[in-house]
Amino acid sequence: MSLSGKTLKDTFKDLLQMDNSNNGVDATLRNIKDGEGTASSLWLSDDVVRVYPNNDNSTSAFNVRANGGGVVFEVDTTNELVKASGNYVNTQYAYFGVSANLSASWDANKHYAIPFVTAALSTVQLV
Repeated sequence: MSLSGKTLKDTFKDLLQMDNSNNGVDATLRNIKDGEGTASSLWLSDDVVRVYPNNDNSTSAFNVRANGGGVVFEVDTTNELVKASGNYVNTQYAYFGVSANLSASWDANKHYAIPFVTAALSTVQLV
């Protein structure tokens, strides 16, 4: 849309603004609103961009697409999931470990199973 030849009363709802006393973008993160004051899901400062759903979570609250239209990166705020290049990004960590008394008898050049860290560690060794 071009503003050329249009009056302010015919275009102000389509203009984006932030509440900063006509000082523009600065270091404070502020919500981007339309000319009527309706808040968007986009927040902006001179160093930070935040996507924060206004009314409801969405399965594509943040979406980056390639020039050809394919989804490259997508954030699902409903299920708290992230996809990159069509694959879910694994954000879970597994902790493995073994107590000192179990590993004290291990021999060189042998393979041993390293269990998940739990209260009951196995004493089974694989040779």
